[in-house]
Amino acid sequence: MITEGYARSAGIRKITPAMVAARTTAEALPLQAVEMSDLYRYLRQGRSILGLTCQQTELLCYLIAFTQPADWSGEDDVLPVSTASNLDIQQRFDLGRTRVKTLLRELAEAGWLLYRDSPNGQRYRRSGPFAPRGQQAYGFDLSPLARRFDDLERAAQTALWRQQEGRRLHREVTMIARTIYALFQTADEAGLTVKDREQILARTSALVGQRGTDRDPQWLAPICQELRQIHDQLERDISYLQEVEHQPEETKASSLLTVESDPMGSPERPQYTNTN
Repeated sequence: MITEGYARSAGIRKITPAMVAARTTAEALPLQAVEMSDLYRYLRQGRSILGLTCQQTELLCYLIAFTQPADWSGEDDVLPVSTASNLDIQQRFDLGRTRVKTLLRELAEAGWLLYRDSPNGQRYRRSGPFAPRGQQAYGFDLSPLARRFDDLERAAQTALWRQQEGRRLHREVTMIARTIYALFQTADEAGLTVKDREQILARTSALVGQRGTDRDPQWLAPICQELRQIHDQLERDISYLQEVEHQPEETKASSLLTVESDPMGSPERPQYTNTN
C-alpha cells in the first residue's frame, strides 16, 4: 500500500500496467532452447508481421549480442540477460537518452524484454563457483524471445511467403497483360473485330499502372484476378469470332442475325455485337 505523501525516488524505474501484463504473459510460457543465429534471422525476417519497427528490431539484435549461446539453453536457472547500458545503446544507434528509454519501454510493454534491476541500479553479470552462470545477472531479460520462439518462426515464414508470393504476382500481372495485348494483335491479323476493344485495352493498362512497384499480395491478388477474367473472356470472344468467320455464308448470316436480334445474347456464348 502506498502511504500518503509518497513520492517516487529518483532512479526507480517507472512500471506501467502494460509492462506488468506483458511480464505475466511472458513468464507463463515455457523456456525453449534456441540458437542465437535463428533469433537474429527470424526477428529481421518477420519484424513486419510481429509489429516491430526496424529500429526496435535492431535494438533487440544488439541486446542479444551481449549474451552467450549458453544463456539460451532453455534451463530455468540460466536466463539470457543483456547487460548493455543506455550509453552503449546511445552510441551504437546515435540516439538521444530519451529516445533510447522510449524504445526500451515500448519493447517491454510489447513483451519482448523484461527489466531485471539490481539493488544498486547497475547492470552486470556475476558468476560464482557454486552458482549457475546466470543466477546473478541484472539488465534486460531477453527470455521472452525464447518463450515466444514459435511466434518468431511463424512470423518469419509468413513474411518469406508474402515476399515470394508478391514477386510472383508482380510478374504475373506483366505476363497476363502481355498475353492480352498479343490476343488483340492476333485478332487484328485475322481481321476480327472485338467488341469494346478500346475499353478493354484501357482497363488493362490501368490495372498494370495500379500494380506499380508494390509487392504486397493483398494488393496484387485482386489485380491479377481481374486481368485473368479479361484474358479468359477475350479468348472466348476471339474463339467464337473465328468459328463464325469459317462458317458458310448462310450459317454466318444466321449466327450474326441471332446475336443482333437478341441484345442480351445467348447463354451459350459471350455477349457481343458484330459491327462488320
